[in-house]
Amino acid sequence: MAHQVFERIGDVLGMAQCEAALAEIAYLQGDYQRAGAAARRGADHFAERGRSLGRGQCMLLLCWIAHSEGRTNRARRLTLEARSDLERSGYRPGLAETTLLYAYIEHRVSNFFGAMREAQEALALFEALGMPRGTASCERLLAMIAIDTDDLDNAEVHANRSLRLHQMLVEPSGQSEAELLLAQAHLARGELVEARSLLDGIGAKFGEERGPKQHYLLSEAWLSLEQGEVEQAHRALGSAANCFAELSQAGEHTSQLLARLSRLRWPGTEALDLIEEWRRAIDDHERRDQG
Repeated sequence: MAHQVFERIGDVLGMAQCEAALAEIAYLQGDYQRAGAAARRGADHFAERGRSLGRGQCMLLLCWIAHSEGRTNRARRLTLEARSDLERSGYRPGLAETTLLYAYIEHRVSNFFGAMREAQEALALFEALGMPRGTASCERLLAMIAIDTDDLDNAEVHANRSLRLHQMLVEPSGQSEAELLLAQAHLARGELVEARSLLDGIGAKFGEERGPKQHYLLSEAWLSLEQGEVEQAHRALGSAANCFAELSQAGEHTSQLLARLSRLRWPGTEALDLIEEWRRAIDDHERRDQG
């Protein structure tokens, strides 16, 4: 293993580069504990050699891990730390990504104004740098914000832009997430036929991606209830709650979708009780996280 070779010969920079790569692989595999440990080692080793860019990139990965775990306070603090390193190195793509991540963090806690401001700033940076993948992620977030604030015309505009960019990049998962946002915009308008057409086309595409799958199932619950299919709505809601091991673990759009579902007319109290318990678990998790 390359890392063992670098460790044996005392090449700290080589070790740091291996650790950064291992952290990225573990993060993509959903192993946040292993990813975080490798990223922390990499950050320390880059710092030991005075490499602010390498340290900043490791810190940025730690930010995404904290965000994925719903540890908002920690994610916010780490994002500011990563931004400081990346500013020192002059690495503009990293600055764009930290700005985007900060926007996602603000959205997660429903600070829609702050999220929109940061997302628009990140969008301008990615467009200036000619980075379509970052641009697509900004458009996705702006679509989510627009849905959550019932600005449905803009929601469709941003979701369609994200969709076109992911089609150009040949990224099926990104395309499906954009189509899911378009379905949610139709749902918010009461356009159930259009929403059903989109949801039927993407249901099987998320696989083991737990966050997007949870968002899809919550959208299914929303549509099923609107169509009067109460049993199917309950099944979809229950399946969404089981996407993660704990209710406090949730996708980045889950809190806002649960807020929407809590306003619907569910027969009985079972679904509303689950939604209330779920929202409370997420809120308690946020409050306990002191970074």
